[in-house]
Amino acid sequence: MADEWYAVRCVFRWAGSAGQPYEERITLWRAAGLDNAIALAEAEAQEYAENTGVTYLGLAQAYAIGEKELTPGSEVFSLLRESELPPEKYLDRFFDTGDEHRTGKSEFAGRVAALHRGGRACGYLFVGPASLLEFLRSGDDGTWYYSDRADPDDYDTTAELASGEIDWYGTAYSARWLPDGEAREVRAFFDTGRPKVRSDTGP
Repeated sequence: MADEWYAVRCVFRWAGSAGQPYEERITLWRAAGLDNAIALAEAEAQEYAENTGVTYLGLAQAYAIGEKELTPGSEVFSLLRESELPPEKYLDRFFDTGDEHRTGKSEFAGRVAALHRGGRACGYLFVGPASLLEFLRSGDDGTWYYSDRADPDDYDTTAELASGEIDWYGTAYSARWLPDGEAREVRAFFDTGRPKVRSDTGP
């Protein structure tokens, strides 16, 4: 059998790090069949685990690309999963749980956090495009107050959001990031046509 391209997905556990996250890696191999591709990928997975201190969990899923040469737009992996879940719940369950580690400036884009101060729920923070932060704060009188924050380019907004400690114009809040299913209803208040609320920049 002639060598062809295969993609193999392997799963790892980052034991010892915060939350002990799982990692999925997809690697490409020229191999004479699925079994050979899996053997190559698992050997590399063991080496990767030893070099990084993660644990390879022994799961390898191979996909035959079936093309002699890869070109732009080539499908490199596909997996069918049967589920009775509707699309939004399916994505929440398997792909957007709120626990994924993303990189880059858009890591928190579109996400919603519940903000607390001194153990008291204070409102919701929404991360918009270009790291524009929007805050709907609940006042003691039941009024919702809106304010926003656009940070300069040299400020590491992502690091602040990742820390879970938000400094809003000098007032400290603790953030709890909501999974997408829980955040969807809250996010609607930040869309165009949000209810009229008083604008402020205070705590």
